[in-house]
Amino acid sequence: MRPVSIAVLTEDSAKDAHAVVQCLLRAMLKLIDEQLPLYDQNRIKLQPSEDPEKKAMRGNLWQAHTSRQARILLQRYMERQLKRTDVEGFVIVHVDGDRPYRQSKAGTESHNQARFEKDIFSKLRVSLQDRPELLERVVLMVPFYSIEAWLYQNTQAALRLYGAEPYCTHTTHIERFREWQQDPAVLDEIEKPKEAVSLGDRFNHELASQRFPAQRVYEVEKSFHKSVERLRACAPLLAALLATRSP
Repeated sequence: MRPVSIAVLTEDSAKDAHAVVQCLLRAMLKLIDEQLPLYDQNRIKLQPSEDPEKKAMRGNLWQAHTSRQARILLQRYMERQLKRTDVEGFVIVHVDGDRPYRQSKAGTESHNQARFEKDIFSKLRVSLQDRPELLERVVLMVPFYSIEAWLYQNTQAALRLYGAEPYCTHTTHIERFREWQQDPAVLDEIEKPKEAVSLGDRFNHELASQRFPAQRVYEVEKSFHKSVERLRACAPLLAALLATRSP
């Protein structure tokens, strides 16, 4: 059986953005696997997009009126990934919701999601009209308000970071993380959480990789839960993961 290849596209322009999204994706897949043992992790490859696609996604460049070429680039890249014959190809696309979760109609509505459907996915639907089943292999990962709303759920790692210079003086921010530790559902409702504390996005990889509390964030039943359920609803992905366990 062919191995599984999941291409990751992210709007985040930080240097470690792909590594962060890959960590979160692995945490999501592990959640699914714990509930229904599925896959051999050694046969799952999470591949970052190549430089041209990274640039096209960065800072939502593809949404600019002058960036038709970027949209074509992304569409063709996704099409190549989905049509691969050497692997079972999938595409995960991270875009931020850019609004509080309460304004998202349970994680289904945001400007970025609508633009992705209009500018990229609709064109992909046309180019794959002879293989419409491949469209199921594209899954959106949408944190509300932004990816920091998920990462800041790792309050233990964040508080450890605040225990080292020069962050230990930010007592207000420390208290904020302690409040989020007690009430994790709040984070999805904060506008621009990255601006709420001094960590910003400098330690996103540490927060994603140091014992990220995926089960806890999932149980909040907001945008992380919604993205996990999108993966779980992707029947071709579940079938491909299950097949990696076959002899």
